[in-house]
Amino acid sequence: MLQHAKSADTRVGGISVPNGASPRIPGEAVVLAAGAGTRLRLGNDAPPKPLTPVLGRTLIERSIETFSSAGVRRLTVVVGCDRDLIAAAVEELACTYEIEIDVVENPHWERGNGSSVLAAADRVDGAFYLAMGDHLFDQGILSALADADDGAELSLAVDHAWRAVPDLDEATKVLLDGRTILDIGKELSEFDAVDTGIFLCRSGIFDALDCARAAQVHSLSGAVKVLARRGEAVTAPVSGRFWQDVDTPADLALAERRLRQRDAFAPARAAWSSPARVPGVHGA
Repeated sequence: MLQHAKSADTRVGGISVPNGASPRIPGEAVVLAAGAGTRLRLGNDAPPKPLTPVLGRTLIERSIETFSSAGVRRLTVVVGCDRDLIAAAVEELACTYEIEIDVVENPHWERGNGSSVLAAADRVDGAFYLAMGDHLFDQGILSALADADDGAELSLAVDHAWRAVPDLDEATKVLLDGRTILDIGKELSEFDAVDTGIFLCRSGIFDALDCARAAQVHSLSGAVKVLARRGEAVTAPVSGRFWQDVDTPADLALAERRLRQRDAFAPARAAWSSPARVPGVHGA
């Protein structure tokens, strides 16, 4: 376990809440960083996919920073391929972002991302976020998941503006009835939104993963299908929020362009959203 000193918590309605966090934000998260990432790693000198730099900060660092800023205080990072390199990098980041991190090895990482989620089963307690280590996303997605949480075993952040999603063929599609998931998969011809790779889960996800594994299905989407059949999988809409899957060099280049654009407009948005103070006008 990798730990760093944490700020004192406050209590809201009897719930322990990290300073600066919403009372609804889960205190734990799981990040999957076990895959080989062969489509992004070009050349023998390329770093492991989670350690790929994106405008000066690695993919895994950007995930950890986002969770820490949102108020998450304990992360489980699941590793497999290049485990030692990623674990060493995560240890430094635990100190930088003042967050407790467990590194868990998945010896069966080649089977699929569902096996990596199962590797973290005994490391979480209660509601927790789940994110793919190769996805970039902003803190607002975590808030949207927390605000929409109704106690379902799984809630998936989805983007309904799917026509604007790069490389739609590779996106995981989601068929919905209102907020409820009916089906999920890359192969769907009929769908309402796309999967952002960010979830809010409870322990039922592990039972669903076991059921999927019994049918020789080792993907996370397989477990979502199990929960969907039970009526226990819902969504939170996050259209307009920044997120991107980084699978290829083209994805990486696009992500860097989008981040530059987002960061360039951030000061203008902040100034526009702050009411101007007019002398002599009350409430201004």
